[in-house]
Amino acid sequence: MKAVLDALRNIGGVRMAALVMKDGVPVVCSGADPALEADALGALAAGYLRELEQAATALSLPTPRRAFVGATRGSVYVHNLESGLLVVLVDSGAPLEQVGPALDAAVTRLTRRTERTTSTLTHIDQGRGAA
Repeated sequence: MKAVLDALRNIGGVRMAALVMKDGVPVVCSGADPALEADALGALAAGYLRELEQAATALSLPTPRRAFVGATRGSVYVHNLESGLLVVLVDSGAPLEQVGPALDAAVTRLTRRTERTTSTLTHIDQGRGAA
Protein backbone atom coordinates (compact mmCIF):
# COMPACT_ATOMS: atom_id res chain seq x y z
CA MET A 1 0.00 0.00 0.00
CA LYS A 2 2.81 2.38 0.85
CA ALA A 3 4.29 1.96 -2.64
CA VAL A 4 0.98 3.01 -4.20
CA LEU A 5 0.86 6.13 -2.04
CA ASP A 6 4.53 6.91 -2.71
CA ALA A 7 3.82 6.77 -6.46
CA LEU A 8 1.13 9.41 -6.01
CA ARG A 9 3.52 11.53 -3.95
CA ASN A 10 5.99 11.50 -6.86
CA ILE A 11 3.60 13.62 -8.92
CA GLY A 12 4.51 17.28 -8.74
CA GLY A 13 2.23 19.20 -6.40
CA VAL A 14 0.96 16.19 -4.45
CA ARG A 15 1.72 16.98 -0.82
CA MET A 16 0.27 13.94 0.86
CA ALA A 17 -1.48 10.68 0.03
CA ALA A 18 -3.09 8.56 2.72
CA LEU A 19 -5.22 5.50 3.11
CA VAL A 20 -7.60 6.00 6.02
CA MET A 21 -10.36 3.94 7.57
CA LYS A 22 -13.97 4.99 6.99
CA ASP A 23 -13.94 6.80 10.34
CA GLY A 24 -10.90 8.86 9.29
CA VAL A 25 -8.18 7.06 11.25
CA PRO A 26 -5.01 6.89 9.11
CA VAL A 27 -3.73 3.44 8.15
CA VAL A 28 -0.74 4.39 6.00
CA CYS A 29 0.49 7.74 4.77
CA SER A 30 3.06 9.18 2.41
CA GLY A 31 4.27 12.73 2.78
CA ALA A 32 2.74 13.69 6.09
CA ASP A 33 4.51 16.41 8.01
CA PRO A 34 3.85 17.90 11.44
CA ALA A 35 2.12 20.94 9.96
CA LEU A 36 -0.30 18.70 8.06
CA GLU A 37 -1.42 15.90 10.28
CA ALA A 38 -2.74 12.83 8.51
CA ASP A 39 -5.31 12.21 11.22
CA ALA A 40 -6.82 15.69 10.82
CA LEU A 41 -7.02 15.35 7.04
CA GLY A 42 -8.42 11.83 7.36
CA ALA A 43 -11.12 13.00 9.77
CA LEU A 44 -12.01 15.91 7.50
CA ALA A 45 -12.25 13.65 4.44
CA ALA A 46 -14.29 10.98 6.25
CA GLY A 47 -16.71 13.56 7.64
CA TYR A 48 -17.13 15.26 4.28
CA LEU A 49 -17.79 11.99 2.48
CA ARG A 50 -20.24 10.89 5.20
CA GLU A 51 -22.18 14.15 4.71
CA LEU A 52 -22.24 13.59 0.94
CA GLU A 53 -23.51 10.03 1.46
CA GLN A 54 -26.33 11.28 3.70
CA ALA A 55 -27.31 13.95 1.19
CA ALA A 56 -27.23 11.42 -1.67
CA THR A 57 -29.44 9.04 0.32
CA ALA A 58 -31.93 11.81 1.07
CA LEU A 59 -32.07 12.62 -2.65
CA SER A 60 -32.30 8.93 -3.67
CA LEU A 61 -28.96 9.17 -5.47
CA PRO A 62 -26.24 6.53 -5.52
CA THR A 63 -23.49 6.62 -2.91
CA PRO A 64 -20.69 8.93 -4.06
CA ARG A 65 -17.45 7.13 -4.90
CA ARG A 66 -15.32 10.28 -5.19
CA ALA A 67 -15.25 13.74 -3.75
CA PHE A 68 -13.20 16.78 -4.66
CA VAL A 69 -12.80 19.93 -2.60
CA GLY A 70 -10.97 22.79 -4.26
CA ALA A 71 -9.66 25.78 -2.34
CA THR A 72 -7.30 28.67 -2.95
CA ARG A 73 -4.26 26.93 -1.47
CA GLY A 74 -4.94 23.43 -2.74
CA SER A 75 -7.38 20.58 -3.25
CA VAL A 76 -8.38 17.39 -1.51
CA TYR A 77 -9.40 14.30 -3.45
CA VAL A 78 -11.23 11.53 -1.62
CA HIS A 79 -12.00 8.17 -3.18
CA ASN A 80 -14.34 5.83 -1.34
CA LEU A 81 -12.83 2.34 -1.45
CA GLU A 82 -14.50 -0.76 -0.05
CA SER A 83 -11.81 -1.03 2.62
CA GLY A 84 -11.37 2.67 3.44
CA LEU A 85 -10.70 6.05 1.86
CA LEU A 86 -7.88 7.19 -0.39
CA VAL A 87 -7.17 10.83 0.48
CA VAL A 88 -4.83 12.97 -1.60
CA LEU A 89 -3.84 16.54 -0.82
CA VAL A 90 -2.70 18.57 -3.82
CA ASP A 91 -1.20 22.07 -3.96
CA SER A 92 -2.94 24.71 -6.02
CA GLY A 93 -1.51 24.84 -9.52
CA ALA A 94 -0.66 21.13 -9.54
CA PRO A 95 -0.98 19.43 -12.95
CA LEU A 96 -4.50 18.03 -12.58
CA GLU A 97 -4.14 16.22 -15.92
CA GLN A 98 -1.52 14.04 -14.21
CA VAL A 99 -3.26 13.71 -10.85
CA GLY A 100 -6.55 12.30 -12.22
CA PRO A 101 -5.08 9.33 -14.13
CA ALA A 102 -2.64 8.62 -11.27
CA LEU A 103 -5.55 8.52 -8.82
CA ASP A 104 -7.42 6.08 -11.06
CA ALA A 105 -4.33 3.85 -11.28
CA ALA A 106 -3.86 3.97 -7.49
CA VAL A 107 -7.50 3.04 -6.89
CA THR A 108 -7.17 0.09 -9.27
CA ARG A 109 -4.02 -1.14 -7.53
CA LEU A 110 -5.48 -0.74 -4.04
CA THR A 111 -8.72 -2.48 -5.07
CA ARG A 112 -6.82 -5.44 -6.54
CA ARG A 113 -4.68 -5.72 -3.44
CA THR A 114 -7.76 -5.66 -1.20
CA GLU A 115 -9.48 -8.32 -3.30
CA ARG A 116 -6.41 -10.59 -3.09
CA THR A 117 -6.16 -10.10 0.68
CA THR A 118 -9.89 -10.80 1.13
CA SER A 119 -9.62 -13.91 -1.03
CA THR A 120 -6.65 -15.18 1.00
CA LEU A 121 -8.42 -14.54 4.32
CA THR A 122 -11.57 -16.27 3.05
CA HIS A 123 -9.50 -19.27 1.98
CA ILE A 124 -7.78 -19.44 5.37
CA ASP A 125 -11.12 -19.10 7.18
CA GLN A 126 -12.68 -21.87 5.05
CA GLY A 127 -9.70 -24.10 5.85
CA ARG A 128 -10.35 -23.61 9.56
CA GLY A 129 -14.01 -24.54 9.14
CA ALA A 130 -13.09 -27.77 7.38
CA ALA A 131 -10.92 -28.96 10.27
